[in-house]
Amino acid sequence: MPTYTGCGFYNNPWFVIKTGNPLLYESMTRILLTNPGQRVMQPDFGVGINQQVFALMTPDVLQDLAVSIHSQLRTYEPRVAVIDVITEILDDNILQISIVAQSNEDPTATETTVFNVSV
Repeated sequence: MPTYTGCGFYNNPWFVIKTGNPLLYESMTRILLTNPGQRVMQPDFGVGINQQVFALMTPDVLQDLAVSIHSQLRTYEPRVAVIDVITEILDDNILQISIVAQSNEDPTATETTVFNVSV
């Protein structure tokens, strides 16, 4: 099984080299934050979460967002198998996205990654 290495930008003053789960977190963050049409030659890449947080967050919109995130991760992040995506609005106007996934490097371990976005 190959070990992936890549550059990380989020939560760092500059870029750093990351591997393993920190690199997967970085990749998932990039998929969530990139707007569709923003990447050259990959017009369907990205969820565009920043654009969607200004929509009225009804249960149907939250479900559509979860489906979109699941689809994007399945398509553009082959190092993980997504089991579930849970989207909910917390009391303090925070959109919480919980991604339950298994790394292909260790399919016996299931991990939940949580992203919080102000709405």
